[in-house]
Order: sequence, then C-alpha cells, then structure tokens
Amino acid sequence: MIPAFANTANYRQAQLDRNKQVIQEFFATTHRGDLEAIDRLVAADIVTHNFPGGKSPASRGEYKAFFHHWNSGVAEQECVILAMAAEGEHIAVRYAITGRHTGELVGVPATGRTIHFTGVAFYRMERGHIAETWLYPDTATLLGQLGVLPAAA
Repeated sequence: MIPAFANTANYRQAQLDRNKQVIQEFFATTHRGDLEAIDRLVAADIVTHNFPGGKSPASRGEYKAFFHHWNSGVAEQECVILAMAAEGEHIAVRYAITGRHTGELVGVPATGRTIHFTGVAFYRMERGHIAETWLYPDTATLLGQLGVLPAAA
C-alpha cells in the first residue's frame, strides 16, 4: 500500500529531485572511472537496451564491465549533461562526451584521435536506483571520428 503522503506534490517533487541527483552523480562518476558508484546508484537487476557493441549489460557486474571497457578506450573524458527532464519514474538525458581514443573501443584499436559526440539516454528509476537504461549515442558520428565510417559533413 502506498502511503497517503506519497501522493502529495511536495513528495513527488522531492522524488523527482532525488532521481535527478542520482543521474547527475552517475554521469559525474562513471565516466571518470569511479565504477564503485554503480553499486550505490544502479539496481542489482538492471535492465539495459541498445548499448554499443550489440550486447547490452544484463547485470550490475556487466554494467561495470561496460564502463571499464569504455573508460579504458577513452582518456581525458568529459561527459556533460546538456539537458535533463523527469516525469514520474522516468528521466531523459541529452549528453555530450569528449575524449581521446587511447585504447580499443567498439573493436577499433587506439587512434589517438579526439572524439566528440552526443547522445540521449532514458532511465527508469526504482527506489532511488537506476533500474532500466535505454542508450542512444550518436554512433555514426563516433565511428566517423574513429575512421571506421566516412566523417559526417
């Protein structure tokens, strides 16, 4: 049973604010290598969709492995939230990532090139944790910058 106070505007706003703080902390930590933050911020039974490489993580451990691989391939990272909107248990984020390609990434050996791309991520929150993630990075731009696809005009 949901407590009566859970239906008040103040309670709902506090939940939205807390969920947004979780996402802000997630972005601030995971792209800088603090993968222990995933234990605090992500549900143990995380569900993911559309991750690069064709295999979306199916557990918190695989989520950590995804970020470990990403961080090993991209140095000097800056990940910025450009916009965020929240409604109920869902949060939408538009982000930009800049870095230098210094290790294997999506099957491409290190090029030393600077990368910069944007993307959108959607999150479903549950009890203050990220319970589900849909990831939509601009992979065409990223692969063009890595020399795999023709560079976008």
